[in-house]
Amino acid sequence: MKNLLILLVFSVIFFSCEEKENQVTNQTPVYEEFTSTDNINEQTENVNNNVVSDVNQTDTVAYQSDIKLSLDNLNENLADQNQTVVFSFKTENGKTLSLLTDSKQTYLVYRYGKSEKVEFQYPDKIDETSWQKFYFESYKTDVENLMHIYFVNVDYKYTIYFNENFTTKNTKAGVQVKSLNNNKTTDIKADLSSIKGGLEYFKTNSKVSK
Repeated sequence: MKNLLILLVFSVIFFSCEEKENQVTNQTPVYEEFTSTDNINEQTENVNNNVVSDVNQTDTVAYQSDIKLSLDNLNENLADQNQTVVFSFKTENGKTLSLLTDSKQTYLVYRYGKSEKVEFQYPDKIDETSWQKFYFESYKTDVENLMHIYFVNVDYKYTIYFNENFTTKNTKAGVQVKSLNNNKTTDIKADLSSIKGGLEYFKTNSKVSK
């Protein structure tokens, strides 16, 4: 009788373990594999499309508060009565380059040309996000102080620079316009005696990109 009871207990344990093993074996894997690169590319394309859509919507909202800037009655720095000069100089060919803002520092705008005819303004649409379209970088040692602020318009990179060498007491300023298609660069030098303001302004300005 005792032996029969022991045999019965072992039988119950054996069948219970076998049933659990079958349940584990028949479970669906919890991981998912891509069967082809087409699936990956399709998912990536969908993500990119969503990102582009979001950016376009953001731009639309941002530009609802466009600031209308007049090009009439500009002074020699290409600024109107409501604008202040951040950095400006006359070029060796007699034209003016200016970085301007308003009294509340609502926006940043680049202008180039003459007071009676502005040849180029960036960005073309001005609002509070205009700061983020400019990038500032600086490097200072005991020997030199280099400051650059740049932006990209279509296929051209514009870099406004002010470079000092304390050893040689040499200062260079101007704007370099570089074609992103063929890397050809045009260097338009500043008349140093005409400089107003300074690029140091951007070292502590948190609105501009860095």
